[in-house]
This record gives sequence, C-alpha cells and structure tokens, in this order.
Amino acid sequence: MKLRFGILLAILFIGAAWWCNHRARQLTGIPVQSAASIADTTPGTEIAVYGGIWTGAGEGLRIFISEVRACHARTTVKDGKVETKTDCDWRETGRTTPAFDVLVNGQAVRVTNVDYPLTGPSRFVDTGYATRMRGFANGDGVLVLGTAAPGGVTAREVYGGTLAQYVVGLRTMRYVWLTAAVLSVIGGVLVEWADQD
Repeated sequence: MKLRFGILLAILFIGAAWWCNHRARQLTGIPVQSAASIADTTPGTEIAVYGGIWTGAGEGLRIFISEVRACHARTTVKDGKVETKTDCDWRETGRTTPAFDVLVNGQAVRVTNVDYPLTGPSRFVDTGYATRMRGFANGDGVLVLGTAAPGGVTAREVYGGTLAQYVVGLRTMRYVWLTAAVLSVIGGVLVEWADQD
C-alpha cells in the first residue's frame, strides 16, 4: 500500500516536472517584444515584455501585495514528551495592482488590466508589527507575461526579473520535482520493505 502511495506521488511530481519543462520550452520560443512590435501584434497573441515600471510620479512601492505574518502553534507528543512548534508564513491581506506602463527602450507599453499576480524577486517594506508590502517601485525591471491587447498588454503575470531568469527558475523546479519523484518511489520501496520484516 505504501509503495503504491509512493508511486502515485511520483506520478504527480513527474506531471509537475513535465509542466515546468513544457512552460520553459514554450516561453523560450516567445521573443521579448519591443514597444513598436506590440502595436503590430494580433490581439490575443501570447507575448513577453521586459522593462521598467512607471505608474506616475511617486516614491516607494507602486504595485504591491499587502501581507500579514500568521503563526500557528502545533503540539505533538513524541516518546511521552509534549513538544510545541510554531509555524509562521505570510498571507495576503490586500493588493494594489493597477494598470501601469512598462518603459521599453524609452517607449511606454501599457499593461491594461488590474489584479495580476506578482511573482519572482521583489522589494519588501515592513509596515508594522508582522505586516509588510511586497512588490515593485517605479523603475524596477519586470517581465510582463500575457497577451497582446488593443493599446498594450493584458498581463497574466508580472515577474521581478528577465525572461531568462524566469525560464531558469522553471527548469530548476523541473529538477526539484524529478528528484521528489525518485525519492517518493525509493521511500515507498523502503517502507514496504521495512514492513515485511
């Protein structure tokens, strides 16, 4: 039974690795667009645009996600001893993701939609006890992945880095998923073998 579970996990991990590889290959074939070429692109075509953010005059983060640190205590009993561990993570509490311009070689390309995901390396600003903002300021270099739209780009994702960095991240995750798949099968075999003794 445990071997089957290990194999099932391995299949799921292999599927995730396949998706990462597929997406990396797909994005490798998409050239990073210039402002002039976007105007000639058919609406709905998948495109990538890299440049600096411009949202208008202002300091600090202009596109950001507000987060709060949430901690949860876990109590476990092991060998008659009670142990309490605290796990903390950051949870989204709000977002400011307006339409904005990406300056590509001095020309503005408009990101026409709102409420897009922010991924990759970004700036962090502490806003008080256990709260912060994560995002980008004017001039920060971002990769906008999305589709061509009248007047600009409809963003599917705004990534803090270049297309090459994004693809390297996908390829790295492919290896992580494949390693997890191998370890799942090995773990299932070892547990099954230990249960037979």
